Amino acid sequence: MIPRKNHYNFFQIKVNRLIGIYLLFPIFFALQADDRPFLFPKDHSFHPKYKVEWCYFVGVLQSSEGKKYGYELRAGLKTACTQKA
Repeated sequence: MIPRKNHYNFFQIKVNRLIGIYLLFPIFFALQADDRPFLFPKDHSFHPKYKVEWCYFVGVLQSSEGKKYGYELRAGLKTACTQKA
């Protein structure tokens, strides 16, 4: 008898890690987030107060044939206060 592989093992590991990340997210968010209103255009850019920050640019492009393509660009910033000389 040939032992059967568990094809769901990878999925199970991935789900377990994601659950852990989502459970920790509120803790880190609570430590970093300020309870203040957004001020535009000042809040359109990176904030030097935070050590690491991410910006996402998401959109949909349409070809001349009418086919739609989605895209997502991600930019991360490590501020000067976290960079060691």
